[in-house]
Amino acid sequence: TEDLLSTGLYNTIEELWEAQRISQIKRLSETPNGRWLLERLQLATPGGILHKEPKQELTPTVRGKITVEKIPRNMNSERNANRRRVRAQSISRIWSKKPGTLYADAAILPRGNTATLAVADPRGNVVRTASVYTTLTEHAEEAAIALAATGTKQGHITVITDSQRACRNFAKGEIGEPAARILSKAHFTSMKIVWAPGHAGVEGNEAANAAARAFHSNRDSSAPQPHTPDPNMKYNEYLKTIREARMTLPAPPSKFTKEEEHLYRRLQTGTMKTPMKLHQWYPQLHPSPTCSFCGWKWGDLYHLMWVCKHINGLDPIPNPTRDSWNAALRWSDPGSQQWLVRRATVVQAAIGAPD
Repeated sequence: TEDLLSTGLYNTIEELWEAQRISQIKRLSETPNGRWLLERLQLATPGGILHKEPKQELTPTVRGKITVEKIPRNMNSERNANRRRVRAQSISRIWSKKPGTLYADAAILPRGNTATLAVADPRGNVVRTASVYTTLTEHAEEAAIALAATGTKQGHITVITDSQRACRNFAKGEIGEPAARILSKAHFTSMKIVWAPGHAGVEGNEAANAAARAFHSNRDSSAPQPHTPDPNMKYNEYLKTIREARMTLPAPPSKFTKEEEHLYRRLQTGTMKTPMKLHQWYPQLHPSPTCSFCGWKWGDLYHLMWVCKHINGLDPIPNPTRDSWNAALRWSDPGSQQWLVRRATVVQAAIGAPD
């Protein structure tokens, strides 16, 4: 279960309940009768129902320099996975080689009121990091976009973000104080903001996300605490923020086929079919958990993928260890991920695992 949650794909039933509760409180707080009911139920908070941070309007001069590409419709992470994959591939193909392209992302610290920001280039090199005071995810994402505009040598820049709300706020010309402050120090001729699906294998986006989270970890070295998302978020955004906060396993690259993606996720979650798994699931059909190639008593995933030297077509791993195997499951480079899946395909074919 822990590995499954680390993929950032699913929410627990408790999180769904909490998101529903927050959503209903937000809905009720928008009308006088609703606020009266919340007060009677003692659900109101001392500072008001929902936390607010002021927004600032962009000056006409700055707003004239910024364009926001229209966000495609039907891009839900659960219902429209194929559309998101195609969008991610398109972003990588169009923008990966264009000069002045940068990727921006942010992460909110579990405690306090600090967000960490990171900017990366299309090759995955982190070019800028910073931190700002805010408790709102949308303000942090806006600040990351603004950070991308600072220190650039290009007159025109394109900033790619996975935050739809930040895109819409820039399009409306209303952003949070952290982004407005950073943007006031930026010198650029024009800036185009483009939305890309998060965790869809876009190299620059993945690098910015990883850097923001790494910077986040360095700034908060104490024991990790549950992340509390911004209560002003919509239901789906709230759940997505919780999933992303605990995501430690990288997403498969966008060029993967559906079959490769499924196999890669099975590797990450330890659910790929092996003699040990087949023995656990179907003990009568598979009475022994041993490795059928070398006779080792436990034919588990680690042994077959990393240790066994008797599988035809599989190059031996020099000095295999559990640590190196666990590190391989966290590789974010598309080429390394592809190599891992090819290796898993050979293993599956060798053991003749049923579909």
